[in-house]
Amino acid sequence: MRGYVLIVLSCVLTNIIICDTEIKDTDEPTNTVKVEIQSNEVTTKSIVTSKPKPHSRAIQRCPAEAALKPCTCLHRQNLVVCDGDQEFELSAIVTALTSANGSNHYKLLHFMPNKLTEMSANTFKDLTFNGIWLMGAQNLKTIHENAFAGTDTVTTHLVLSYCPSLDSTNIFTIINKFVNIRLISLTEMNIESIPGQAFGPLKHLTMLSITDTKLKTIGEKPFLALNSLKLLTFKDTSIARIPRDVLVFSINYDIPLHITLMENHLLSSASFDADSLTSLGRPTGISLVPYSKNPYQWKYLSETIFKPFLSVQKVEIAWESLAIIGLTAILSVWPSAGHECPYGDVLKPCTCSGDEVFRCGDKPVANMKEIFAKYAKTLKDDDKELEAIVIEGPGVTDIPEAVFGDIYFKRISIQNCPNLKTIHKNAFAGTDTFTQEVTLYNLPKLAATPAVSFDLVNKFQKVAVVCIGHMGLKEIPSMAFGGQSGSIVYLAINGTEITKIADKAFYNLNALTEVHITDTSIAQIPKNVFVFSKKSEIPIEILLYRNPKLTATGMDPLAFMSIGRPAEIDFSGDHMDHDMDFKQMKVLEENVFHPFLKLDEGNKIGMKGQPFDCADCHNAWLKKSPKMAERVD
Repeated sequence: MRGYVLIVLSCVLTNIIICDTEIKDTDEPTNTVKVEIQSNEVTTKSIVTSKPKPHSRAIQRCPAEAALKPCTCLHRQNLVVCDGDQEFELSAIVTALTSANGSNHYKLLHFMPNKLTEMSANTFKDLTFNGIWLMGAQNLKTIHENAFAGTDTVTTHLVLSYCPSLDSTNIFTIINKFVNIRLISLTEMNIESIPGQAFGPLKHLTMLSITDTKLKTIGEKPFLALNSLKLLTFKDTSIARIPRDVLVFSINYDIPLHITLMENHLLSSASFDADSLTSLGRPTGISLVPYSKNPYQWKYLSETIFKPFLSVQKVEIAWESLAIIGLTAILSVWPSAGHECPYGDVLKPCTCSGDEVFRCGDKPVANMKEIFAKYAKTLKDDDKELEAIVIEGPGVTDIPEAVFGDIYFKRISIQNCPNLKTIHKNAFAGTDTFTQEVTLYNLPKLAATPAVSFDLVNKFQKVAVVCIGHMGLKEIPSMAFGGQSGSIVYLAINGTEITKIADKAFYNLNALTEVHITDTSIAQIPKNVFVFSKKSEIPIEILLYRNPKLTATGMDPLAFMSIGRPAEIDFSGDHMDHDMDFKQMKVLEENVFHPFLKLDEGNKIGMKGQPFDCADCHNAWLKKSPKMAERVD
C-alpha cells in the first residue's frame, strides 16, 4: 500500500487543475480517489467512476475560422483556445465570438494573452463560458472587479495562473462574483495574503487550490462561508503559520473535507496554533506532503495540536506511509516505513498484491474465515488495518459470520461471484466500524432481498461509497438505509429487475451528494422518494439514466419538490463511458419540472444526448421561461 487517503472528491489539485466538468464530454467525475505519493509526485487511481455535472446553457456554434485567428474553436466540444505562441487582441476575439450565429455561450475559454495589460469592466460583453482558464498573461497588471460581468453568474470553473505583474488586491472581490462557481485554482497570481473572510457564500464551491510562492499570511475565517468545500489545497507557498481561526466554517456538516498542504517549505508541526484544527465541524483528512528539499519536514507531529484533532484510536504504519486513523479524521504523512503483503502460503488460495489489495475467489475457497484468522496471527495489532479485499470469481459459495476476524479493510468489493449463495448478516462484523467503501455487484445466485443487500450495507458505520448492482432486487424499499448509513456520500444502484422505488428510500442519507439509479426497469417516481430527514445547502446530483421505462409522464408532479437542497436531476447518460446514445427523455412535463426549477435557483436538469425537442408543445413552457431554460442542458 502506498501513502494514501481515501476521499470523495472530484479530482486531485496540484499546480493547475485540469478537472473537466462542463468542459469536456468526459467531465468532472465525483470519484472516490486514492491519492498515491511517491517521491512527492501525485497520481490518482479511480476506484468508483461517476459522471459529470451538466452544462447550464445552450452551446454556441463556432465562428468562421478566419474571424477567430490566431485562436481556434473546436466545433464538437465548443472549446475556444488562444495559446501564447501568437499575439492576439482579446477584444477582437470577443467580437468574433459574439458575432457568430446562435447563442453566446461556450464551454471553455482557454487563453494566454501575452499583450493584455488590463481587463476592463464587461470584458466579455454578452459571452458566457462554463469554464475560464486565464494563463500566462505576463503583462497583465489589473483586472476590473466587473471584468467577468455576465459570465460570472454562469461560469463553474475558474483557473487563473501565472500573471506575475498583476495587482491582485481585488482578486477575492472578483472571485466572489462567481455565484455558481464549483472549482477555483489560483497559481502564482501575486497573492501575498488571504484576508479575513475572503470568500463570500459561494455555496457551490467544492474545490479550491492556491499555489503562490508570495503567499505569506492568512487572515481570520477566510473560508467561513464555504460550507460546501470538499477539497482545499495550499501548495508551494511561503506560509509559516496556521492561526487558530483559519480552518473554521459557519455550519457543521457530515460531508468530508480534505486539506492538502504540499511543499510549503516554511510549515512544520510547530506552525499550527493551539486549537487551529479543532473547529472544522466536519470529518476531515489532512495530507502533509514535505518540501522536496526537506524530506524530514514532518518528522514529528505535535501532540498538543494533533491529538485533539484526531482523537486517536489506532496508528497504522503502512508501506511508505504513516496513517493515523481517528474518530473523525485521517492524517497521512509521506514518506515512512511500512509493511508489505505476507510471504509464503499463509493466504492460499487467496492472494495479495503489493498495494495490499487481497483477492479471493478465483480458485475454490473452502474456509475464508480460517484463512484470515491464520493471517491475523502474523500481524501486530497496529498492522491489521488494510487497504482492500476483492472477493470475485466462481470459487466462493458463502461468506460466513465475522469472516475477517479482527482484520479491517477500507474497501470491500464482492463482485462477479456466480456461485455465491449466502452472506451471513454479520459477515463483516469488526471491519464494519472501519470500512469506507462497499461494492456488491453481479451476484446472480445470492438470495438477494432487501434484508440481504440493504441490511448488510446498514451495518457499516463509516461507509462513504456504496455500489449495489445486479443483485436480483425487485425494489428499493422505504427507509432502505438506516441511521447508521448517514455517512454515505456516493450511492449507485442498478439492476434490470428493479421495478420500484418506495417512499423515503434515502431518508436517512443526509450526507449524500450523488445518487445513481441506472439500468433499472423503474417506470414511476412517486412524490416522496427523494426526501431527506434534514434540509441542507449542499447540492445533490440525482442521476436517472438508462432507465428505458422511465419517462417524464411517469413522474409525480411532486417527485422532486421535497429534496430540501439544491439539486440536479440528470437524464444525460454515462459520460465516463462515452455512452450518450441511450434515448430516454424527449419532453420535460411542465407540471413536474417548472415547479422544480422555480423552487431553487440552484436546481438544474441534465438532458445532454437526449432527443429533447424544443418544438414539442410539452416543452413550450421553457420558451416562455428563458431564465429557467438556461438551467436545462
